[in-house]
Order: sequence, then C-alpha cells, then structure tokens
Amino acid sequence: MEAPNPRLSKILLVDAHSSFRQGLAFVLNDDPDLEVIAQAGTPNETHEVLDRCDLVIIKPVLPDGDGLVNASGLKTPCFRQAPVYARGSGFVICF
Repeated sequence: MEAPNPRLSKILLVDAHSSFRQGLAFVLNDDPDLEVIAQAGTPNETHEVLDRCDLVIIKPVLPDGDGLVNASGLKTPCFRQAPVYARGSGFVICF
C-alpha cells in the first residue's frame, strides 16, 4: 500500500459551469500533489466541504450569490485570496 502524500492539497472547485469544473479537475488531478475532492455549482453547495479543503478555486460572481462570502468558512485562520484571470473571467484562489 502506498503511503499518503503529506503535501497533498485538497481542492474545491466552484463555478456554475460543470464542463469547466470537470476540465479543470482533470488537469489538477494529474498533479500528484493536488486532489480535487469536491465541485460545486453554487455557493450554497460549498458549505458541506469547506472545512475539508486546503484550497478553493472559486468564481466570485455566481448565479445565486457571492462566492467569496461563502468561501470565508475555510478552516485556515490566515485566509488569503489570489485573483486569477482566465479568458476574461475572473477567478479567485482562496488558501
């Protein structure tokens, strides 16, 4: 049995478009230090998994609310944000 990777970052992807989330998850999961453990299409869907994530990639403006307000529930006490822009759409990485 393979030993668990202590550097493994658990990631939550939040975007209204499932095809985008699935493509990004495919790319991220190819890295041995990253694992997408959950995906959500709305901020309300994030509450169950926020406490298990090390990193959240979230679109700030979602159909049913402000994604960044909901991402503030991350377990890390030093919640930080880094904006990322892809094809004219802004995303924020919260860690």
